[in-house]
Amino acid sequence: MRLKTLSINIVAIMGMMILMIPILFSACAHPLMGANPDQLKQYPTDQLSNFEGKYGKGSVPGVSNELARRQREDIDYLMSNATSLEDFEYHRYPSQTETIASKISKKYSGYPMASDMFNDARRQWYVKTYPDISDEVRECILKSKSSHDHKLKIGMLKGHVVAAIGLPDDVNSSIGSWGVREQWVYGGMIGNRYFPVKYFYFSDGKLTVMQN
Repeated sequence: MRLKTLSINIVAIMGMMILMIPILFSACAHPLMGANPDQLKQYPTDQLSNFEGKYGKGSVPGVSNELARRQREDIDYLMSNATSLEDFEYHRYPSQTETIASKISKKYSGYPMASDMFNDARRQWYVKTYPDISDEVRECILKSKSSHDHKLKIGMLKGHVVAAIGLPDDVNSSIGSWGVREQWVYGGMIGNRYFPVKYFYFSDGKLTVMQN
């Protein structure tokens, strides 16, 4: 029985190896496989990104290193040229205005640039641009990760929340004798994917309630 199982496993492994041969041959035949660092600098970013998207991140260390270098440069450019928190929004649908971050993101469509790079840059930019915020608020912003993993506290301003977790996916507003109230919605159906929903409520610009 063990011998039979072993034979089946060997046949399965051989079958997978045979299926991988065309892919490996295609990758080896690609001009990027033998390119040196100086040559890689001549290739457009989207071409390098598409290569990694097809053959996998790290399949050619030189390509991965060159893309990482360009990403660091792009993030530095973003932080130097941003004038508002909106500039860091990297995922924009056709009906929405393009931002510096979304233009950068497009270049890496083959193998998407990590969203954490944009989110971390947004937080760092905010605390550097507004040095007068309290130490408590600064810590809350820098330690937040997303709408479901954050350190936000009641009383924080809308700008603090955006800096920490980004712009909401939807906003519902109401105005009355009580002032201006807003419900910020994160998650729900975005494109063709569903994300868990989180609600944040503001009254006259200050965070008052957070709920799932």
